[in-house]
Amino acid sequence: MVHLHLTKPTEWMNVELSKAVLSPARRRAPFMTEKFAELVKGLAAPEVNLVELRKGNQQSLGGLRTTIRPSAWLVGRIAELGLGLSDLGCERALLGEPLELRGKKVKRFVGGKVVFLAEKLPLPQSEDVARIRKEMDEINAWIAETNVSWHGDEQEDRVDLGKRFLKRIFNNGSFEAGDGSTVGSGSQWRRDLGWMVF
Repeated sequence: MVHLHLTKPTEWMNVELSKAVLSPARRRAPFMTEKFAELVKGLAAPEVNLVELRKGNQQSLGGLRTTIRPSAWLVGRIAELGLGLSDLGCERALLGEPLELRGKKVKRFVGGKVVFLAEKLPLPQSEDVARIRKEMDEINAWIAETNVSWHGDEQEDRVDLGKRFLKRIFNNGSFEAGDGSTVGSGSQWRRDLGWMVF
């Protein structure tokens, strides 16, 4: 919530409270267990008052989502303590899966508009997936250790230099396009990325 306020102070964050979405097969991060919904509701309880919660908020692509944002009390504490993005750390284990497999895009009518959406698919357990995941973990570890600076005002520009995590997304339900043979090894990625980071 502190990060959300520092980077997007007027925005609300979507949260998943559905037991189906928080089931082990579909959860996006290890900490998002079935207890996550209870935790979010607890943070919004009047006696805790850390977040504001809106159930069933209409989304731009249609559908209803629960959204949260920092409470006025929490925003006041952030200002009182003078917290900035450089005060926040990032636990790499909580960043989630560096690979995502999506199905083929299908035409849907959402909010009176035609949109093409692809469903997120479960990752298969295979040597190829393990190899690509290992490469991405190596790349993300290297990026996390890299010295990065911003030529401007980090606070005013709302730049979080600690948020450095790459994710590979495969489309059409296949790992065929963009597999490791077309992008090179992790060390090659590091050489290619070097010019962007320094």
